[in-house]
Amino acid sequence: MNVLGALLGLVLMIFLAETGELPILILALLLFLNVADEDTVVALARKLGKLYYKLNKGIWNLLGIREEDLKLNEVLNELLKKEANWRARRVSEIAKRQSQRDEVLKLIYKRIMEETGIEGVNVRSTTKEGS
Repeated sequence: MNVLGALLGLVLMIFLAETGELPILILALLLFLNVADEDTVVALARKLGKLYYKLNKGIWNLLGIREEDLKLNEVLNELLKKEANWRARRVSEIAKRQSQRDEVLKLIYKRIMEETGIEGVNVRSTTKEGS
């Protein structure tokens, strides 16, 4: 094993340990320590994946959740995410327009004060920058 591979393996193990993926961490550790070759690790990963799927399917059956319901739930979550993004953009645009409107009103107010000759009036901004 070369130094670059060992360094990459170490970084990968630290990353996987941080994410909490214990089975993948164990497989990466087997590769890193040269305990198992790549073919063995791939076979173990496939078996772990199948076992994980069967366990999840069994849990879904116990809870009365069908696979179609999970797919529908994913679609609904995606739609909600798109709606939330749209609303966030909309609020951002409205806030931007509001701050532009405030600046225009401030300029109009200043102009009126200058034309009427009233001095000493402090024009405060309603935006966050002026607070």
